[in-house]
Amino acid sequence: MASLQKRVSDPAPPDTGPPPDETNAAIDPLTLENMAAQTQPEAPAIKQPTEPQSDASEALKVQISALREAEELQGKEARRRDWVVRTPAAQQHFNGLGVLHHAAINSGLVDCSPGYFDFLEQGLATLDAQEPAKNLASEMHQRLQDEARKQPPPPPPRTDASFVSAPVSRNVPSGSG
Repeated sequence: MASLQKRVSDPAPPDTGPPPDETNAAIDPLTLENMAAQTQPEAPAIKQPTEPQSDASEALKVQISALREAEELQGKEARRRDWVVRTPAAQQHFNGLGVLHHAAINSGLVDCSPGYFDFLEQGLATLDAQEPAKNLASEMHQRLQDEARKQPPPPPPRTDASFVSAPVSRNVPSGSG
């Protein structure tokens, strides 16, 4: 009775389709598994990258790198513009900023770093210190030219020929005696 109870409580086996006929009865179960495996699609094999794909991926990496550099350059340009707008001495000496930029880069400073901008500001302070001396000299020269224009020309120098006087008597000398 225990075996009978066991059979009743066992779940029904899954439906495997129509009952095997005589042709299927002769096939070994291993052969059926092999046939099923042959009919299933194989998993795609992992392909090794070929040179064209490698070249394409390298080209893509180069493009991505170029885009990053362009974005970085745009950011640097924006920081430079902001700094020039905030720094009156940079606006006054705008033409001299190229020389200061190259000096900062040649001294090993990173472009648009805080140390870079400090270097530029020190250079601008030096230019401002030199500027008053230049302005003073040009101002003095300008004043001398202005004063020379305002003064009347000096009178011409006198010569001995210009001192002619009238005769003492007004009588006309006679031809006799």
